[in-house]
Amino acid sequence: MDLIGGTVDLIGGTVDLIGDTVYLIGGTVDLIGGTVDLIGGTVDLIGGTVYLIGGTVDLIGGTVDLIGGTVDLIGGTVDLIGGTIDA
Repeated sequence: MDLIGGTVDLIGGTVDLIGDTVYLIGGTVDLIGGTVDLIGGTVDLIGGTVYLIGGTVDLIGGTVDLIGGTVDLIGGTVDLIGGTIDA
């Protein structure tokens, strides 16, 4: 999934990324009370913004590459289990 300059609002939903690759290039992701399960996948955040407000991100063996982007964690949870975050 490629998000180039767009906006994704996840409000109370669930996203399962299993072995997938997500490129976020200059876009915005608002995660409000939702859940993202990243299992063995890759997220490349290039100059984008992620707002995590009361949501949950489970990173299990996946990789998140943060290149000049921003992640705002407001009362949310990120569980990193054997994964990698490069910031």
